Amino acid sequence: MKVKHRFSLSTPTHIVSACILGLVALLSPFILPQIGKYTNSPASAAPAAASGGLRLPDDTGIAGTLPNAITHSMGNDHQSMSTDPATTTPTVTLTATFTPTSTPTSTPTNTPTPTPTNTPTPTPTNTPTPTPTNTPTPTPTNTPTPTNTPTPTPTDTTPTPSPTAMPPPYIDELYPNQGANTIPNEINIRGAHFMNDAVVTLDTSPPMTLTHVIWLDSETLRATVPAGLDSSTYHLRVVNPDGDQSNTRSYTVVDPVADDDVYANPYELYTDPVSIHEGDPVDLYLMVHRQGGKSTVANVVVRFYNGNPAHDGEVIGDGHVPLLGPNGSQMSTAVRWDTTGERGKHMIYAVIDPDDEIEETAEGNNIVRREIAVERPPVDTSPPEVTAFQINQGVEITQSPGVVLDVRAEDQGGSGVDAMFFVEFTFNQAVLQWVPVQNSDWLPYSTRYHWTLLEDSAGMHYLQAWAADGAGNISLFPMKARINYVPTTDHVEAKQVRLYRQQLIEGQHLTVTVTPLSGDPDLYVWSPNAVDPPWVSNLGGTAEDQVSFVVEEEGVYQIEVYGFTAAEYMISIEVRDGTVSQQSAGIDAATITTITHRSTAKTPRSKPVTAVNDEPAGQMAVPPADLCHDIDGDDWVDVTDVAKVAARWLEDAGEPYDVDQNGSVSVSDIMRVVSQWGQSCICRDISGDDLIAIADVSEVADQWRQDAGRLYDLDLSGMVTILDIMQMTNSWGQTCQ
Repeated sequence: MKVKHRFSLSTPTHIVSACILGLVALLSPFILPQIGKYTNSPASAAPAAASGGLRLPDDTGIAGTLPNAITHSMGNDHQSMSTDPATTTPTVTLTATFTPTSTPTSTPTNTPTPTPTNTPTPTPTNTPTPTPTNTPTPTPTNTPTPTNTPTPTPTDTTPTPSPTAMPPPYIDELYPNQGANTIPNEINIRGAHFMNDAVVTLDTSPPMTLTHVIWLDSETLRATVPAGLDSSTYHLRVVNPDGDQSNTRSYTVVDPVADDDVYANPYELYTDPVSIHEGDPVDLYLMVHRQGGKSTVANVVVRFYNGNPAHDGEVIGDGHVPLLGPNGSQMSTAVRWDTTGERGKHMIYAVIDPDDEIEETAEGNNIVRREIAVERPPVDTSPPEVTAFQINQGVEITQSPGVVLDVRAEDQGGSGVDAMFFVEFTFNQAVLQWVPVQNSDWLPYSTRYHWTLLEDSAGMHYLQAWAADGAGNISLFPMKARINYVPTTDHVEAKQVRLYRQQLIEGQHLTVTVTPLSGDPDLYVWSPNAVDPPWVSNLGGTAEDQVSFVVEEEGVYQIEVYGFTAAEYMISIEVRDGTVSQQSAGIDAATITTITHRSTAKTPRSKPVTAVNDEPAGQMAVPPADLCHDIDGDDWVDVTDVAKVAARWLEDAGEPYDVDQNGSVSVSDIMRVVSQWGQSCICRDISGDDLIAIADVSEVADQWRQDAGRLYDLDLSGMVTILDIMQMTNSWGQTCQ
């Protein structure tokens, strides 16, 4: 396995300067003539190592699962890279030389002067000189004085290429892909080629256009499935404004009283270890969920396959869920997978209740799958560990979606911490789960990042952080942090709950006030002790609801705003230290720890929307840790990518030119590109034998005319066709090692 280069940002300044000067000298003959050029050919050889030692990187594949919402800034240890004058001075000279390279001056070729041949001079013929004809001088025409018209700029005769039409939209996954019909369900649609103002439809009768569709980026949409639909499985589709339609994905509506359904999410099919190397004994797990049901079911079977079970997939083994209650969730027992001789990519399937022993109202959502890569064994097999993680330095509440993530990780294996990966979760009431709503890519390791919370989702947000080292090992477990997003106003639908959490210690005084702007929201506060009744303020109409008490038990308190009707509201959460007197609290001692502002016209809820100690699971699937710096998109990291970055020198250019995402394009960005020199960034090796050949075409052909996802549906058209084989043969004979 190739070792990924890691440029030390704590290197002494004089060594960094020497590296930069050596790098500039090394790249000058390549960068300057290549600006603006495009090539489909890989560099013939990797560059010679500059001082500081450049090495070729690991070339594992890139995977992504959820929308990207992060910007990244270097920590304090990294500032010298962009501010040290010794670093930036030579780069200014490099930038200034770009202008003459675009219009080079022709230098005369030193062609030797030929020796003249002694050819006899011919005798001139006596040709009489003709008498000139007296041609009259033409009278000049009185040309009018020209108007002061600006001289037109010469038109560039180079034809502007027509923009390539965007392919049709494509849906990879829905998160979640089902929900109860008692409340609206906010779902995430993940795929490709989504346009702003896209429409999302369900094939109800008549077809339904979903409301509150939010375009986050070309790969992510948010939409709301309304309450009240009949329990059934529907097909969801995205339609772009230009009329192009996506493939369909199934969305299941469940009646939580009458129905019984077991299901799982692809991101909850996870492995231990997270990063897998050939020969590793790997344990496979699946988190199984149940919606509805009237009694507990026992010994639910989960069967794991290597390959599609409908196309001769190999059975790995059976796991079991010992007990699964109504609306419950439980992890399956581990199934051991021997990866000896299994290097390459594998599509692992998990089938819940494969023998149909549970009577369900929806059977079409019992299968999940996930692509898993088995890599070469590295020298370093010890994964790193995230040791510290905070949001906004540990405060509980933010009124702005923009937050700062402070993180630290350590690696004992020798290859060093190389990258970080973040996932954001919010609670989804329709499936009673913490659902991932946003994630980053693998980002170059720093101690500080900037993140934007999902803006259309107020309340409690959790983030999880994973670390990867230079050998591709990923931390076994993430570290969690949480924060309440409290915008100026928020909205709840009828029967919907907005959830907040607050860490409190004994003796503190908590006051929560909900001010209705429209509708009727009610207020509940639940203690860490599950048997305690809630504090309730459920006055009707536009009356302000308030709960205020002195904390007697340390722990996390859960604050819920419940939509008695659909409502717009403002919320204030105030925590004061020390015991507050009865007079200043304004409440009676007999009721200070029980209930305040209770309406006799309403029946209060008897339990929270989810347990106070319920948090996102610590285990989930994350993509392989790899960065690919193919800036110009020719599927190869070479000199043209360096040229693309250098052309944006010292600009605040964002991705992809600001590779290290520190806010400015500088030498550290070029160093990161060069560290992957010669790497191919697209590999069509479906069979996993490290060569693109007939075996890969056979794998694709096995999925013919199926909606088989990105691994087989290479052109993202929504169906495996001849076009996918054509995509693969473009790389015929290419090695992926």
